[in-house]
Amino acid sequence: MLCRGVWSRRCVDGGDVEMVRIRVLGSGREVGRAAILIESGGRGLLLDYGVNFDENDRPVFPGDVRPRDLDGLVLTHSHLDHIGAAPYLYVSQGPRVYGTRVTLHVSRLLLYDMIKLNGAYLPYDERSVEDMLGTAEYIEYDGEYEAGQFAFKAFYSGHIPGSAAVVVEVDGRRILYTSDVNVVETKLVGPARLDGVKADAL
Repeated sequence: MLCRGVWSRRCVDGGDVEMVRIRVLGSGREVGRAAILIESGGRGLLLDYGVNFDENDRPVFPGDVRPRDLDGLVLTHSHLDHIGAAPYLYVSQGPRVYGTRVTLHVSRLLLYDMIKLNGAYLPYDERSVEDMLGTAEYIEYDGEYEAGQFAFKAFYSGHIPGSAAVVVEVDGRRILYTSDVNVVETKLVGPARLDGVKADAL
């Protein structure tokens, strides 16, 4: 049962017993700053943590999340609007980061370039990038993974090389996060492969 964006055991007179919550920390009603937090039992799985840029090309970060409350961070692809804030979670000790090999390797290049161009406005540096990537677990398409109580599976999303859509399963609920998805053939990638994917929320 879904009550006001929260899956609950019951919804009576506006009250509910929380099970799974989906929080949009960024990219809601905007392009950029992608950050979707799946929460259950006081723990979270973060899907992307990107930046947007203001009129002066200064980075704008998503809403805050405490790294110690996260069981993992899944980066769906290497564009800055999906990864640009991620190293901030590793200024101290952050969660394990998951992504395809291509995504995580290209992310290093783009984050170093962002530091070179915007370093004065960033709360992290190259060391945070390396600390983040030092926790990395590479994921494969159609592979199944666990981060604490969260199980997830990656699917080919057809956006850029290495990009993935993710289905998260927790407390008997399945949430599909497409991230950026493409359904036609391009010179670099084929269309997304999401046929047959079942989910309670998209």
